[in-house]
Amino acid sequence: MSLANATGAPSIITVNETDYRVTPLTLRDMGFLEQWLKDDCIRQARRQAEETDDPQMRSLLLREGFNKAGEIDVALKLNEYLSSFKFSSLLILLALQHEHPELREEDIDSLGVVDQIAQQFITAATNWGSSEDEADTKKKQ
Repeated sequence: MSLANATGAPSIITVNETDYRVTPLTLRDMGFLEQWLKDDCIRQARRQAEETDDPQMRSLLLREGFNKAGEIDVALKLNEYLSSFKFSSLLILLALQHEHPELREEDIDSLGVVDQIAQQFITAATNWGSSEDEADTKKKQ
């Protein structure tokens, strides 16, 4: 494992011939994601409540949304949301904003390459230090 990998140094990804420095998510980023997931429960409840004319049903739906947000299992929700375009864009934005604070969510969407970036993220994560780790393992044998 290299020192850069061990310390969480930024990685470089290339999109449309432009290099971007991607940093690991911080604890603050993880807190932001947790709050986003909770807020999304409330947003969904509000959408459902707006579709009914019954005030009691509206109140019930909103109460359930707030309760669900308060009891959310972040690990399970993250797993559920990882396949969504919106959430993937948000993860990419958080990983890029440390080195590129000028980027906004609209910028990530307008690049039109969320799938390309996500694939580079996955490749980087699965290959993280693998060749150097294999070399270290062979030396130890």
